[in-house]
Amino acid sequence: MMGALATCPLEVVKTRLQARENKEVLAKANENTKFGLRTLRQLQILYQEQGIRSLYRGLAVNLAGVVPARALYFGTYSVVKRNFEQAYHTDKHTVWVGIVKICGLQERDSLKNWLSAVCAGFVTITATNPLWFIKTRMQLQTAGVRNYANTLDCIIQVYRTEGIRAFFRGMGASYIGISESSLQFMLYEEFKKLVKANKKGKDMNPAETLAASSVAKMIAAIVTYPHEVLRTRMREKGAEKKYTGVINAFRVIARTEGLPGLYGGMMPHLLRVIPNAAIMFLTYETVLKFLTPTY
Repeated sequence: MMGALATCPLEVVKTRLQARENKEVLAKANENTKFGLRTLRQLQILYQEQGIRSLYRGLAVNLAGVVPARALYFGTYSVVKRNFEQAYHTDKHTVWVGIVKICGLQERDSLKNWLSAVCAGFVTITATNPLWFIKTRMQLQTAGVRNYANTLDCIIQVYRTEGIRAFFRGMGASYIGISESSLQFMLYEEFKKLVKANKKGKDMNPAETLAASSVAKMIAAIVTYPHEVLRTRMREKGAEKKYTGVINAFRVIARTEGLPGLYGGMMPHLLRVIPNAAIMFLTYETVLKFLTPTY
């Protein structure tokens, strides 16, 4: 929760730069601003709209969703991974044993970690998508265009005017985004394995955990970033009139805006998610060691 609170302004900037309607306004700040200072300039423009409130739009929904989402993700990941590992040493015919044999996971730890992360991502996205939909709608509001008075008003208006299905917009792009979290976990586990091998079996120290998780997140985020833009575009008001689906949205953005469109808002995104991931993995490893002393 502290991470979400501290990095919320960057989240708002990222979302605004991803959206079709708002990105032009913030992008004008880049014309006479040096590359390294552009994110700060965009934060300044947001602050000038409505003060500190502009920097924390959607925070309530974010705080309400981040804890259960993280808990659900890590819980699912651990359960699936443990079931895969236990399937190696049993003669019983179960679904887990079947998956292990079909995919050849006995000798493929990286694939096991990847599949565990995919399962965790699918469960988490399906359960929490409505929260992130509302958060995006709140963050896309500007001083000149305020469609909703508050979070509750947003929920009520969306339900009345767009129906229950609207809350699940962007879920297709989020499913594509599973590739980011799964790649991140797979890379992290590989880095972890390399470090332990170099240390002759000893666990990583906090500094090594922070470094491994940061690099893993950076690589995964850059490679898969366009799904972030697609998800925001699909959640914009009136998106159903602009795009027929995720694939169509990708084609339209690529054709009309090119790479800048597909990678809009990436810098504030990286500034937000890399430290978050580092703290999250360090906490995860610390809690895991505390709960399982023989880990």
